Amino acid sequence: MHLTTDHFRNLKMAPPDSILSVDQAYKEDRNSEKMDFGVAAYRNEKGGPHVFKVVRKALDEVLADPEHDFEYLPIEGLTGFCEESRKFAFGADDPFVKEGKIATVQTPGGTGALRVGFDFLKLFMKGDVYISDPTWETHKSIVEKAGLKHVEYPYLKKGTFDFDFDSMYNTFSQAPHGSIIILHQCAHNPTGVDPTMDQWKKLAKLVKEKGLFPFFDSALHGWASGSLQKDREPMEIFLKEGLQLMVAQSFSKTLGLYGERVGALHVVCSDHDTVERVLSQLKLIVRPMYSNAPAIGGRIAWKVLENPQYVKQWQEEFELMFKRVRKMRQELYDEIQEIGIKGNWDHLVKQTGMFFYTGLSKKQCQVLTEKHHAYVTESGRMTVSGLNEGNLKRFARALKDVVDNYGDDSENTTNDI
Repeated sequence: MHLTTDHFRNLKMAPPDSILSVDQAYKEDRNSEKMDFGVAAYRNEKGGPHVFKVVRKALDEVLADPEHDFEYLPIEGLTGFCEESRKFAFGADDPFVKEGKIATVQTPGGTGALRVGFDFLKLFMKGDVYISDPTWETHKSIVEKAGLKHVEYPYLKKGTFDFDFDSMYNTFSQAPHGSIIILHQCAHNPTGVDPTMDQWKKLAKLVKEKGLFPFFDSALHGWASGSLQKDREPMEIFLKEGLQLMVAQSFSKTLGLYGERVGALHVVCSDHDTVERVLSQLKLIVRPMYSNAPAIGGRIAWKVLENPQYVKQWQEEFELMFKRVRKMRQELYDEIQEIGIKGNWDHLVKQTGMFFYTGLSKKQCQVLTEKHHAYVTESGRMTVSGLNEGNLKRFARALKDVVDNYGDDSENTTNDI
């Protein structure tokens, strides 16, 4: 059989996704000593995926429910999930939560929340979107697909891993009224470097003075400090300034529901009437985009979050994961010092979150993969939990090789290495 016409024959091949393509290449590698540091997901000490015990229990309960069906969800998602996700994001005692002043829609992951949020802001804010340099690479493409323009603001001091607060502040001070600023709530992706609380306070006052709109990306809630409450503090600072804000929330890295695509978009409002109007507009965006969110993941998250005992068990298990990542950071740092890899590696133990922003160049990352079967993203970001007792020393030797023998690449992210 042959087509008489192929309208797409001359299409250009699209470039592979810079992050997911690394995961795919790892899966296709047949080398028995391959190492997975590219996937943006927690890995256990054996290098495999981790499923929270309470998530497994909640899934069993959802599937065993005799009244469970496969009907469409409402456009805004599961009511119970939306309520619990607000409490998780802001705290159950937050005044805006208690007074019902937050409009929430369930979304397909944090990515879906960002896209719905940008589509909403395009209609009602009009300003350009300010994104940190560097940032999670998909931020830019989501903004562009939503039809908005992005402007980069400096985040690290040139040639270092230190937070460049002054440059960030100065860029915001020159941003036009109504500009949208993307802020990583905690455990900045990919750098693992966050403002101090005093710096957050100064930023909040500036945002208020300049009339900017803060949009928080909450993908790694809990991963900066190990505490949900402490990691909420940046948003609380902005709310105490009386600032309206929007939050894109993901349950991928908090509950391990990566493939279930569980997220929420929250818009803080001044009163109930505004909540209803905002929600009506969000539903107009959701309906032609994905109609309604996936049900199973939302029900799992709801089951966990509404049960205080499950939340306690989750916190205990999450704390163990958090401590293991911190332990792997320290052990890699110690091994780097032991074998004498040149350069200053203090940033390894200073950074927070799931990732280590190495500063390796694109060439060095490619050599790590091709020669040593150690998979990291080309930006130099690696997932720390991919380290374990079986591969840590091997990875350190591979790192020494690329630093010693492939370190003259002009594309280095930083000259600290």
